[in-house]
Amino acid sequence: MTGSGVETIAHLRETSRITIMFIEIEEGAPLILRLFGTATVHEPTSPSFTKYIPSPADRVPGTRAVVSVDINLVTTACGWNVPIYNYVKPREKLVEWSQKMEEADEAGTPLDMKIHKYPGMDYYRKLKNSRSLDGLKGLDAVSDASSTLSRIAEWVGYKWRIGGGREATVGFAVGVGLTVGVAIGGRNFRKW
Repeated sequence: MTGSGVETIAHLRETSRITIMFIEIEEGAPLILRLFGTATVHEPTSPSFTKYIPSPADRVPGTRAVVSVDINLVTTACGWNVPIYNYVKPREKLVEWSQKMEEADEAGTPLDMKIHKYPGMDYYRKLKNSRSLDGLKGLDAVSDASSTLSRIAEWVGYKWRIGGGREATVGFAVGVGLTVGVAIGGRNFRKW
């Protein structure tokens, strides 16, 4: 499903390692089950996508990729610390929102941005799914290294990975902000 980030897909492209965890949250014997493996991302533009979703009629609105997993280890744990919750019902909002966004793209009529935050799914994915939070490449179909947004995300991600993490990026941003603030403040102080 389309979401506001693309972390799983981006990090699978980098390492292909994945862990899927299942927990018992309702009444019954507590249990945690973990599946460890390697994963492959199949986007709608790749030939392998139709192996998993053969027809557009089988696709749920908002589907942006299929992740297939080759499991190489299964473990369990007691789950005694997992709280008990009750399943009530699925949320429908994401599917409804995705349907509206995709219909706008198919019709070639952007949604009114005064009412909706984004004109359509293509725009949303380019904005939210081209890079991960740490600058890794996200969806192939929307990655555009020539766009300013992607270049900024790539630069921040590069600084994040080689510069020691969040502190380096935040430190740089604060340093630039302070420098600009002092320059503006000093100029205005002289006028005062």
